[in-house]
Amino acid sequence: MSAINVVPTRSAHQRGDRPRLRAVPESRVAEIRAISSAPSARRRRAAQLAEDPAMRRRPVVRARVREEAAARPAALQVVRRVVLAVVAVAVAGGLGAGAGLLAQPDPYAGPTHVHSVAAGESLWGLADQVNSQRPLEQVVLDIQELNGMDGSDAVLTPGTELVLPGQ
Repeated sequence: MSAINVVPTRSAHQRGDRPRLRAVPESRVAEIRAISSAPSARRRRAAQLAEDPAMRRRPVVRARVREEAAARPAALQVVRRVVLAVVAVAVAGGLGAGAGLLAQPDPYAGPTHVHSVAAGESLWGLADQVNSQRPLEQVVLDIQELNGMDGSDAVLTPGTELVLPGQ
């Protein structure tokens, strides 16, 4: 392999010509080897195994797990994981529904009285007038439930008779 070096001559430089080129002799920079002689991970591992007997040992637990995994088909493992996921979702959903049912307060079952709605009264105002230990929001829900009202049609008109909880 040849390298080319640009060496300007004085005469060319003085005349304004382009510099002349001359060939430089080849120098040995690096040694080129065949790829088969290059170290590889496989060869290094083989050399380590040959030198140190401890490199041949494998943990017993890891070997047992590998044997068990090899004995089970891969499809069975996938089916098992899918079934476990479905069961986990079902259990979580059941627990959530059960917690929701337990968190609901009991419906009002105490004494009641009838009240005629006057102009300007609201469900919240009527619920505030009820002497009860229950939270105000729950008393409003009790009034709606006792009178068959939804949350959307809770508009009161004067003269309407409402059943209110007594306590």
